[in-house]
Amino acid sequence: MSWKSFVTAGLLCVLASPAFANPNMAIVSTTGTTGTGGTSGHLDASGNWVWTVTVTPDVSMVPDTTGTPVAAELGFTSTSTRSGDVPGQGNLLSATNASSGAGDKFDTINPGAVVFGSFQTSTNGLLDTASNNRPTGIQTSCAAGNCSNQSYTTPAGLGGDSSVTNTAANAQQVFAALGSINFTAANTPQAFINIKTKGPVVTTANITTTATIQTSGVYGTGSTNGRLTQVTGKSGSTYTTSNFDTFGGTSYSFTMTAKGGDADLNGSDNGADFAAVLNHLNVPGTWTWAEGDFDGNGAVNGADFAMVLNNLNVGAFNYTVGPVSPGAGAGGLTTGGVGVPEPASAALLGLALLGSLGMIRRKR
Repeated sequence: MSWKSFVTAGLLCVLASPAFANPNMAIVSTTGTTGTGGTSGHLDASGNWVWTVTVTPDVSMVPDTTGTPVAAELGFTSTSTRSGDVPGQGNLLSATNASSGAGDKFDTINPGAVVFGSFQTSTNGLLDTASNNRPTGIQTSCAAGNCSNQSYTTPAGLGGDSSVTNTAANAQQVFAALGSINFTAANTPQAFINIKTKGPVVTTANITTTATIQTSGVYGTGSTNGRLTQVTGKSGSTYTTSNFDTFGGTSYSFTMTAKGGDADLNGSDNGADFAAVLNHLNVPGTWTWAEGDFDGNGAVNGADFAMVLNNLNVGAFNYTVGPVSPGAGAGGLTTGGVGVPEPASAALLGLALLGSLGMIRRKR
């Protein structure tokens, strides 16, 4: 069958399909245990913010029980937005594959659209000649020295990033284009990438601080932000795919806020926070937010003690993470997919996207 027939079959499948729940992306805050101070919501062991982007395929669209791989592509910009914030807070530190290693679910470097033309150029090597000069894998634009620098053209690049020194034109940006294994579980969010930004630091004059990441980039005329592609039909032995703009053309922001004195970031300064500070007060060592170092000087001292004492049991503090699942159930179906020949194995890993969208390379 010719490629034109494949495309025609894919389009017919899309036109004939009923309303879908639609696959979607979501951004969730990540909770980790940080040092001896206990659990501190959203912070890693070094006291930095961690955001996890998840992808939920809609397996109800798949015409059989083999499931579907997913091609995921999106961009983010990271900022610290409140006046009075200590400079550097919220700065991008890394973007990595959230499921790297033995359990890697997004295991394919996926060619995507050039959505950050200010730094995704052939000059700095971020366009992959093996993928028709499209960006691949995970890429970041960071302040000098902030991000690690790993190759984006090798399998190792799936777990790291390709960094470009930050300029005003491409500040704090993340790009990811990856392809997945075959998913069969219904309504199950799959971890896509982790984004790490510089953690909270406050002063006695301004004891709150906010970090924000915002969906960014343009994927075709009239559409913005992340896109997904998955299997949605079958014509004979050929699977067909469809593309989805999960954010519906809207640029969403996801915000996390910290208040000095709230060591465990549970929204109030209470006995647990007081204990975290007291246990490390003037104790030699390098401590983190969860251990009571709110002003970021590496020590827990009188200034940190004053923050927790002045706000002890003084009402609740609202931490806004932003829309957890924007576009869920409402992502716009943007175009029909190109047919993909059915492999002998149930582990289908062949997806092709039209236009400037990414493409998962078929595994053999």
